[in-house]
Formats: sequence, C-alpha cells, structure tokens
Amino acid sequence: MEIYWSKIDALAKRGRDIGLTASQLQELDHQSKLAGISSERLDVSIRAFNRNISLSAMNTGEARKAIAEMGISLTDANGRTKTQNELLRESALWFARNTENAKSAGIASRLFGENGAE
Repeated sequence: MEIYWSKIDALAKRGRDIGLTASQLQELDHQSKLAGISSERLDVSIRAFNRNISLSAMNTGEARKAIAEMGISLTDANGRTKTQNELLRESALWFARNTENAKSAGIASRLFGENGAE
C-alpha cells in the first residue's frame, strides 16, 4: 500500500510543478504513453505550453500566431482568461480535426516546444 501512496504523491507533485491536477496529469500521462511519449517529454511540453500561452496573453511570442491560426481565443465570452485546462482541451480538439493538415506540426512546435510535433 505504501508504494501506491508514494506513486500518487509523486504524481501530485509532478502535476503541481506543471500546473495540472493529479487526475489531469494521470490522463495525459496515459495518452502520451499510448503515443510513445515519455512522462519527461510530456512534462517539458506542458511547461513549454504554459510559457507560450503566458507570452501570448502578453501579446508576444510565436505561439500567439499559432493560436490565432487555430481560431482559439485566450479569453472566454465574458472576457476572462481561459484556464490551462480549457486551452489544452481546445488545442487537442483542433489537432484532432486537423491531423492531415501540413501546418499542424509547425503549430504544435510553436505551442509545445521542440517535442510538440510528437
């Protein structure tokens, strides 16, 4: 039982470090493993996403162009900044609809860093 709790604790700490709940991270971790992406690469990509979204919110950085190309707004209908989870979900939906799109790898790299295309 102690091993189980230490894994949960490690997951929670990782999630806190990259701005996700343990539950969100567990789901992303599962999906990334199915895609052949390590936990370490996932963490690096999520950190890059957070940084790039922050820069976009300040109207700077390459990701702001990518977000505009995707048709994603950083704010909701009430003008409030969307959460990281909302922006990740909207980005995932866009990529799911644009798998054959040649520019999607470039957009992924601008949002998620050098591992983005993975």
